[in-house]
Amino acid sequence: MLTSCSGGNEFTVSGNVENGKNETLLLERSLSGRWIVTDSVKTDDNGDFSFSEEAPSYPEIFRLNRKGRYIYFPIDSLDNVTINTDTASFDSGYTLGGSENAVWMMKVDSISAELARLPFGDTAFVKAKNDFAEMILRDPSSIVAYYTVNKIIGNRPLFSITDREDVRILGAVANAYNSYKPNDPRTELLKNMFFTGRRYTVRPAAPTDTFYVSESQIIDISLIDRNGKTRKLSEEASKGNVLILNFTTYLADESPALNARFAELYRKYSPSGFQIYQICYDANEFNWKTAAKSLPWITVYDPAGAQSENLLRYNVGSLPAIFIINRKGELSERVIDINDLEKAVAKYI
Repeated sequence: MLTSCSGGNEFTVSGNVENGKNETLLLERSLSGRWIVTDSVKTDDNGDFSFSEEAPSYPEIFRLNRKGRYIYFPIDSLDNVTINTDTASFDSGYTLGGSENAVWMMKVDSISAELARLPFGDTAFVKAKNDFAEMILRDPSSIVAYYTVNKIIGNRPLFSITDREDVRILGAVANAYNSYKPNDPRTELLKNMFFTGRRYTVRPAAPTDTFYVSESQIIDISLIDRNGKTRKLSEEASKGNVLILNFTTYLADESPALNARFAELYRKYSPSGFQIYQICYDANEFNWKTAAKSLPWITVYDPAGAQSENLLRYNVGSLPAIFIINRKGELSERVIDINDLEKAVAKYI
């Protein structure tokens, strides 16, 4: 059995895959919005495995990958997480142990898997959200609280910035992170989510609700366009246009269709004050410049790639990702379904 080697500041992940003799398992970490492999291991004849890794600077989400099926778990400093599963139901019949956060995340993912089989808005969602809210409020500064408020089920967020009660929960997590983890890269995202939701719900201040976070409009991005000019997101957002912020890669299969949709919106709405700020993550900068020449909107290149802080700050877990910034320069909406894109943009025009 192979194990990774590191110093004394380590966390461990160990367990058993029933009927999983000599199986290859990958340990993956979420970094700047992308999943990267940090280690691999083969199970022994009994299906046992073990990883050791240097503890992250901040609590992080990791996952165990077996042939494209994943088990997600949190790591907070020197945890010793245990995972027990089998080959048949690897990502659905597992158990996590070793920390309260690991058990909490297992419960969140288990319930979410059940909800994914139901029509969105089923009464089961109401009960699940109430249960999740109780868990979150017990420890709103935990990595699992962050994971839970950002959970997506059926292409829709479980906690919505358009729901008053959901925004209250988002505010509690944002306040906890701002108070106890001000330097955590997730803190700014949570603050933006909360204040965007507060504007959506137009919630009056209540005597029992006090939020200490300082309001911020957008998290600024400064990158170079295809002509070598620095383009700041904050400057574009201050011009009074409705602005799409798009994280993308031109090599993706869906990229041509998405850019065609953007072109339609640009032709239709640019006379009324509409712009697109598109950030590309292609590995080859030359190919990006070549493809970007024909596009009429702002296209910039992020050389940091998967390690970019911009992806992490905007909680971009997969590409493409689309956000709408309104005429006041406020981050107003994240578009999950491309079929809802034009309707979403039209609201702000």
